[in-house]
Amino acid sequence: MNQPSRIKILLSWLLEGFFLLLQVITIILFIPLPSSKKKENKNTIVIITDILTSPILYIILYLYLIRNQYNVYFYYTFNPFRNLISHSLKLSNYLNKLPEFNITLLGHGAGGLIPLSISDEARKKVKKLITLGTPFWGTQIYKYLDFIPIFKDLLPRSDYLISYRMNSLLYEEFYPFTPWMDEWILPDTLLKFGQGRDNLLDIPGRLNLILHLENIETLVHFINQIQPQEKKENKPRKKILKANQKQKKV
Repeated sequence: MNQPSRIKILLSWLLEGFFLLLQVITIILFIPLPSSKKKENKNTIVIITDILTSPILYIILYLYLIRNQYNVYFYYTFNPFRNLISHSLKLSNYLNKLPEFNITLLGHGAGGLIPLSISDEARKKVKKLITLGTPFWGTQIYKYLDFIPIFKDLLPRSDYLISYRMNSLLYEEFYPFTPWMDEWILPDTLLKFGQGRDNLLDIPGRLNLILHLENIETLVHFINQIQPQEKKENKPRKKILKANQKQKKV
């Protein structure tokens, strides 16, 4: 992959700075987004949000997924005083209550770490795990905040990461996405899962992953490509049935 142009990187960082300011402002505005479910649609995505990130910041990604005919649910990881194990137990219970199977989990930031320790029963309902800027190897930025449970779990070589990091490979399909650079992860090698699995996005920054239109369009296009071809197969099957009915009448 070629490095994005300097102008593109500079503009992306400026936009990321604006989004960071927006995040600070919206921390006090915890407004949950409603689940969107269409009975005829079997493709379900559960978005697992990042810590201290207001649900409202996922509105563009949410609308794009709905436009592409997905059932969309949310698990909010907003609370930093709940550790990752506690979040995973809540996520397990949430998934077990959903009627759908073959679920796609879409985890943003620290939210991508929570599925690594969910129960076996809940994992059986999940087909794909997609992560966006998830620090699989930890992050140094929270090293002075290790008295807060979730920040302690996010430190490099934390007990949680050592115990559960490789559980991402237990999922039938696993796709980690990382931005070109991330201001929260230093060095940025801590952000990449490795093994040649990482999908790199041109636009740097953590919030740009869920708010920059280019990233969102790339992500949704990718999700469309890896989904079962049920929608595309429905039309040909109907045509075949009609043709068979005509032959019987003849």
